[in-house]
Amino acid sequence: MIRCTVQLLHVQADIYHAHVEHSFIPTYLVSRLYRKGLILDTPELTMFGPNILRWPRLRCLAIQCIRWLARSCDGYITGSPLYGPILADLYHLNNVLILRHIPPYRAVTKNTRLHQYLGLEPTIKIVLYQGYIQADRGLELLIHAASHLAPDVVIVLMGNSYGDTMVELTTLIHDKQVTDRVKFVPAKPYAELLDWTSAADLGLILLPPDYSLSIRYCLPNKFFEYLMAGVPMLTAHLDAIVPLIQHYHIGHVLNELTPLRVAQAITMLLSNQEALHAMHHNALRAVTDGLSWEVESQRLVKLYHAISVRHAGTSIQGLQKE
Repeated sequence: MIRCTVQLLHVQADIYHAHVEHSFIPTYLVSRLYRKGLILDTPELTMFGPNILRWPRLRCLAIQCIRWLARSCDGYITGSPLYGPILADLYHLNNVLILRHIPPYRAVTKNTRLHQYLGLEPTIKIVLYQGYIQADRGLELLIHAASHLAPDVVIVLMGNSYGDTMVELTTLIHDKQVTDRVKFVPAKPYAELLDWTSAADLGLILLPPDYSLSIRYCLPNKFFEYLMAGVPMLTAHLDAIVPLIQHYHIGHVLNELTPLRVAQAITMLLSNQEALHAMHHNALRAVTDGLSWEVESQRLVKLYHAISVRHAGTSIQGLQKE
């Protein structure tokens, strides 16, 4: 925290934007020192994670601290519409801005980039999970499901690993003898991510809803990345995602997360090419209808503008008093 504060002291800005709670105190201190605008951006429900809930007294102290500091904020941001009311109640916030994690618009086409990277035949169906490879993503379920899939279906896990998750998953893959059905691909530069995503036939968001409130109510980047790549989705019953899946007709919601049910759902979706084709076009249409950063970013621009005007007025009043 001290190093972060020192680094921020050398950053001259009109607005200081704290992304996630652990960056909030340094950002708060510097913004108050320079009398500039301050935004608290909490993309997840950090205080409801299992690792935080196990320390109730420290959690309570952290919440009280953030609550007190947040009174000086000029704006509040979060990434899911279902996070907003919870954060407003937790930190006593007003007017929480929902800013969804939507990528800038890019037109991408279906390709075989993943097939080429993994040495797979172009006829192989690829079922993709992209994102962090970590304990709360329910990835063990996919490995158990792989043994129930046809030989021409491969599950690809693309992303960076945290902790021992990669080692544990690799061991499980060997134990279940599905090394030909589950493949790892390292995380790719964000500028070219969608080119890799578009090689998939199906995108997975099978996060375990009961793991935490943050997971249950999440609206993750990968949802919008799959969408922009035109990749149909198979998702768990995640409360912020289900209405979008149903409204745009871009995938299937799975209520029972067992290996057999997952495999059956994957098989069912991949066997219906007409439905996949329709979901592909529905996803691309949703993007052109407004689910892109070019549209979503206007909310952030308006917030920045309002804060700038507010602080400009405060500065003028201060000069007049002098």
